[in-house]
Amino acid sequence: MKTLLNALVMIAAGGLLPAAHAGVTDLEIQLQGDLDGPVQAGQTGQMLVTVINHGPDPTGSLGPPRRTPLIQIWPVNPQAGTAISDLAPEFQFELAPGSNPACDIFFIANDPFNPTYFVYWLNVPPIAANTSVVCRLDYTVQFSTGSRLLNWSLRPHHSRDTDPNINNNDSQTTSYIAHQVPGLRVVSVIVLAGLLLLAGLWRGHRRQTGG
Repeated sequence: MKTLLNALVMIAAGGLLPAAHAGVTDLEIQLQGDLDGPVQAGQTGQMLVTVINHGPDPTGSLGPPRRTPLIQIWPVNPQAGTAISDLAPEFQFELAPGSNPACDIFFIANDPFNPTYFVYWLNVPPIAANTSVVCRLDYTVQFSTGSRLLNWSLRPHHSRDTDPNINNNDSQTTSYIAHQVPGLRVVSVIVLAGLLLLAGLWRGHRRQTGG
């Protein structure tokens, strides 16, 4: 009876159950899009976010299946190397039509660790070993001056996985407002005005010289 009671206690405590173990997943993030370069205020476009699991285990090995891993998108000041304090996001992101429906992005107005910072969180579905997942995002540029550096950072611990190589967990995009190049119509008007001015000066000179 005592042995049975001890066995029940061990079962209740998980002593006789197989110990869950965190998976080992070498995750890599890759970005594709036109945010890394000159942009214009109000510009829209798409970013492709690819997460590759180099294995050896699938993500989310510990516990029940869950969306994993988590990607944090947060702004960094390229001059000071610190997060920008802002009351509103300077980029708007949302899941693009036709993207993997298991991807999910949401906006946190305040970083819980730094209340003045804003961040986006991108959830991706579980990834089998030696496969990848692509999330397609629509974006809108919502700043009008200067440059902005975004850090796209994987968070493997969200799924309790162990990543043996964290050197490929981060990627960055630097967006800066491009100088407006005058349109052809504006250039034509400037050239025409210059020609008219030269013609007027030439005619005035001829009158003065009696030519």
